[in-house]
Amino acid sequence: MKRMSVVAFTILALVGASHNVAAQEVAGAGRVELNLIPVGGIWFTNGDRDVSPSFRNYALGASVAVNVNRVIGLEGEFAPGIGFRQTVTFAGVGFRTKVPNTWAYNGNFVYNPGGSDTRFVPYATAGIGAMVLRPRSDFENISGFTDSETFFTQNFGGGVKWFTASHWGLRGDYRFLIVDGKSNANTFFAGDNENRFANRVYGAFVITY
Repeated sequence: MKRMSVVAFTILALVGASHNVAAQEVAGAGRVELNLIPVGGIWFTNGDRDVSPSFRNYALGASVAVNVNRVIGLEGEFAPGIGFRQTVTFAGVGFRTKVPNTWAYNGNFVYNPGGSDTRFVPYATAGIGAMVLRPRSDFENISGFTDSETFFTQNFGGGVKWFTASHWGLRGDYRFLIVDGKSNANTFFAGDNENRFANRVYGAFVITY
């Protein structure tokens, strides 16, 4: 009877220990995070002088983040925007056409006020980067935009990560983007030093190590 009690106690201890280990693995992010972005959208508003037109792109991409500690993280992000056919008003005329694609590269600072080692991780983020606007063949005759242009950008935002199982979770993110205008850029996008603004939202899968 005594031997059976020892065996039963040992089994219960092992089960409890494994449960605690599993719970620890589930809660929060690891040192490194890989984010895969399959769905999102980016909305470019009119420029600050209301010259450049508004348009929308489908947003996707990927990012890698390193958690320096439980509060601070650093993230590198590649975020292309795929232009699709839509109505655009430019120079007072409306056109139905595929808008240009965008490629964005960002380096971000991430602040986790409650720590990154919990199941729910709200965060704030800010960063700088570059955006490349790439022309489409069926758009050139309308806008005169024939060559790729690169612009300096800033982004501000935040979101939440939800770690639902060991080593992976889900992420929802919002960014407000500022695209700095250039004097020699096409007037369709950030030309004549007109700054552009955009709102971007996306959903991502998070894999953490």
